[in-house]
Amino acid sequence: MFSRKEVGGQQNPDALSDEVVRGFSMRHLWNFAIQSDEHDWELMAETARLNGYMGEIGMLNPENFSARLARRYNWSSARIPERPETHAVLLTMAAVFERMIGTPEPIMALAGSGNQGLAASLPLVAWAQAKSLPPERLWRAMLLSCLITVYIKSFTGLLTPICGGSSVATSGASGGIVFLEGGGLEDVVAAVQNCLVATGGMLCDGAKRSCVLKVGSGVQSAVTAAMMALEGVRLENGEGIVGKDTESTIANFGHLVLTTFGSVDDGIIEMIETERRAGALHDTAV
Repeated sequence: MFSRKEVGGQQNPDALSDEVVRGFSMRHLWNFAIQSDEHDWELMAETARLNGYMGEIGMLNPENFSARLARRYNWSSARIPERPETHAVLLTMAAVFERMIGTPEPIMALAGSGNQGLAASLPLVAWAQAKSLPPERLWRAMLLSCLITVYIKSFTGLLTPICGGSSVATSGASGGIVFLEGGGLEDVVAAVQNCLVATGGMLCDGAKRSCVLKVGSGVQSAVTAAMMALEGVRLENGEGIVGKDTESTIANFGHLVLTTFGSVDDGIIEMIETERRAGALHDTAV
């Protein structure tokens, strides 16, 4: 059981250090989500309300990438797509777009990032809507997704050169999708590993509209990883950064982020500044 007793009786979850969180296991996170109750679900319900509303706003904005994609395939913004994976991608991308353009509506962030909050929750909200699942199952799936996201972030740190919304949070969402589909703990840990290995190299090059595309790709990977896990796909130790278990894989990923990606931010900033100077010179010449 993942409980406050295990962390020295601390009553404020914000007081947990990364070191303490890293001491947990996927089983701890699973047990906490499974044994959660109405008190724990209140925050999940509010998260679904706030983040879901941002997604709904996005689907009604004709300039929103998701709304434009929906028009392309003749999907009505007033109707939930029959395929849950389609709804998961569209709703999540729609909310991220609105956040990136500064729509003045509140959302629920997670582990220091608004996009992580959207990516860890909205794929599950959309999945539950499309399949008419009971709220209690959704709240538990969302809680599991959020816990997994926080757990992975304890290894990478809050601010990283990799895109947490499209890799870390969607890995949490992948585990949540498995839970919604009735999978067990072994399926969840396989899905998380499948997704993190597939998306872990996505770079963060600043907050802007292209974040929508990154998160959308991450949600698609989350769905694929979840379905593969439910079909028994398990990556083996030594396949790239895959460790002896999912916890080891997450630790390997965190080590790479903290030790290898250090120069990425400087390189991206230099590239952006070079492009801006080139653009300014072009405008002057014109």
